[in-house]
Amino acid sequence: MTRVTYSMGLVVGLALGITSSVPAADRSSCWVVEKTIDSNEKCVPTGIYLGNYSPEELISLAPLDPRVVRFCGIKGRSVQQRAFAAFLEKMSDAQTDCEKKGGTFGFLKPDFRMPLNEDYCLPAVPQVAADRLEEYRVNMEAACPSVVTECRLPCPKTPS
Repeated sequence: MTRVTYSMGLVVGLALGITSSVPAADRSSCWVVEKTIDSNEKCVPTGIYLGNYSPEELISLAPLDPRVVRFCGIKGRSVQQRAFAAFLEKMSDAQTDCEKKGGTFGFLKPDFRMPLNEDYCLPAVPQVAADRLEEYRVNMEAACPSVVTECRLPCPKTPS
C-alpha cells in the first residue's frame, strides 16, 4: 500500500482512498510518500505430492521429507532466505525510487533497523492444498513482517 501525505494535512490513499492527517510538527517536507514493504515466498509454484496422506499428516511430514528438503531446504530454510532476499530487493527499489525523485528515504518508525539476515523473516511453515485431481500437495511458505517506509519529498521551488 502506498500513501501520500501533503504537509498541510491532506492524505491521499492512492489505492484505497485512506484519509488521515499529518501531525502539525511535521513541516519539513511538502510530500511524504509511505510504502509498505513485505515479502511472502512459496517453495514451489504448485506444491509437492508426497503420497496419499491426510493434510494433518502432510504438515508433520513435510519439513523433513527428502523431496521437500531438496526443493525447500531443511525445514524450509531456503524459502525463508528467498523471502528475505525479496524483502531486501523491494526495500532497495523503494529507496532508489525515492532518491531518484529527490527525496529522503526513511522508515515510519524511526527506531526500525534494517535486518541483517533471513532470521528477520518468519520460519517457513508447511501449507497443504488439493490440486485439481483432488490430491493433496504440500508447500513451504515463509513471510517477512511488513515495514512502512517514508520518502520525504521537498517542496517545489517557486520562481523568483
